Amino acid sequence: MFKRQPIAALKSFDWYASWLHASRRILRNRLAACVHFISRRRDLKAALSVAGPHVLLVTNDLSQSGAPLLVFEMATLLLADGYLPIVASPSDGPFAARFRAIGVKVLIHSSLNSSPSWLSKLACNVRWIICNTVDTAGVVSAVAHHTPTLWYLHEVSLLDDRIERAEFHRAIKTASVLWAGSELCANKLRALRSDVAIVPYGVLPIGSPPSHAAALPLRVGVFGSIERRKGQDLAINAIGLLSDKEREMIVLTLYGRILDVDFSKTVLSQAQALGIKYVGELSRDAYERAMVESDAVLVSSRDDTLPLVSIDALGLGRILLLSPQVGTAAWLQQGVNVFVAPNGSSEGLATLLRIALARMNDAQIIGAEARRAFDANFSRDAFHRRLRAGYATLECSS
Repeated sequence: MFKRQPIAALKSFDWYASWLHASRRILRNRLAACVHFISRRRDLKAALSVAGPHVLLVTNDLSQSGAPLLVFEMATLLLADGYLPIVASPSDGPFAARFRAIGVKVLIHSSLNSSPSWLSKLACNVRWIICNTVDTAGVVSAVAHHTPTLWYLHEVSLLDDRIERAEFHRAIKTASVLWAGSELCANKLRALRSDVAIVPYGVLPIGSPPSHAAALPLRVGVFGSIERRKGQDLAINAIGLLSDKEREMIVLTLYGRILDVDFSKTVLSQAQALGIKYVGELSRDAYERAMVESDAVLVSSRDDTLPLVSIDALGLGRILLLSPQVGTAAWLQQGVNVFVAPNGSSEGLATLLRIALARMNDAQIIGAEARRAFDANFSRDAFHRRLRAGYATLECSS
């Protein structure tokens, strides 16, 4: 009996320690929930403290990618029209500071996509809502039934994954206005809703077309997050298919944050073996410098609705090289202001790079035509007109 007591006492202690640990965890969770509730009320009060027509803009994140940049453009245009935009995101990022710098309130809450009660309260206090990207489906489902909501979609292959989900169906049906960034995206949506409008976005140009012909080596930039969808592996393999002489005439550089770690390990290893440089994620200023320093921009994506990098390349008058799965080509003319690969394979992209080498002496002519296409289709003024038409419809619904 005496020998068993320490064991029993130890078991009793283990039980007590386990109970104490669980109790502390519950207390921490309740305290976090309380802090969360208080901070939500504080944030809502601050966001709505200024009188005026408030508009809620919902983005999937605040990284330095194209989606937050598009929301930033919307916020800038809405401010110019006298609205008070509020931006909501489930995660923080560099773009939060840019929004705040122009006087836009930013709400960052990880629970955003789970449709918390504070979101419904906020939605009831704004004129209307714009939700950006497929990742905001949960927000659309939660708010569109009582607040006019425009849902702006850009994805292609990701829609195939989401389109059968019940939440996605609800969001499609309840959104007041449905926009697609390109025909590629719209084709995916028409099976569920026929009134989807194709609305290309627009931005300010980051520079002017070149004033001289490109010189060897031709500097080709591939901009985008490192993931299979963006097709960096296809671009790298295309370089490998060129002759030694052709490879000496091209300097290919990869730019972008790593989104798929496993994919990036293979791709960046192959890039290093071929002498292709990887720079990594860029700040906005660094991105603009890299674009200016490029003679050509290659978008090698397996699917891409309307990548902003392609629009920036047009505004800058650079030689734009596209995979046929990139929606920007619908507004452009082959051989005049864009070159589109015969197919999306590495062989097709290798052909595209050879075309760029053959036409590099025409860089000024191509650049001028590219800028004209940008001004006609993708300028901030053109996008402003489309955005005004969109929120005029929302105003009529409110």
